[in-house]
Amino acid sequence: MNPRKKLRELLAKPGYVVVPGAYDTLTARLVQGAGFDAVYLTGGGYSRSNGYPDIGLITMSEVTQWISRTVDAVDIPVIADMDAGYGNALNVVRSVREYEKTGVSAFHLRTRCRRRNAATTRASRSSPRPRWWARSRRRRTPAATPTW
Repeated sequence: MNPRKKLRELLAKPGYVVVPGAYDTLTARLVQGAGFDAVYLTGGGYSRSNGYPDIGLITMSEVTQWISRTVDAVDIPVIADMDAGYGNALNVVRSVREYEKTGVSAFHLRTRCRRRNAATTRASRSSPRPRWWARSRRRRTPAATPTW
């Protein structure tokens, strides 16, 4: 059966579908061997398994090659991570076409206006507080502290 149709059938059934994540083709084969119905390919895992942090250093071409190899190696549906589409809206259109060529059953796409703060990287504020915020915080604190 076509993996895309199989995934649609799995999602149409009542209840949950457990889809473990894999960071390379071998891990995807292990997921299939463990008896799961589908596998999720994480872009962050693939980056780290190649020695890179998950900050967008892996190109779309590298990721689609990896997805193609994994789709060929397993018989279960593959869901892939497309990050933010590798650029602007035109890049997203091209990315969708390239992902379809790999034979992946589904993918997810994140939309964001700013660079994301990955959980594995140093945490920082996504939007810095304006200067007035610090001044307004000072005004809200009590003017004098009690003396004992």
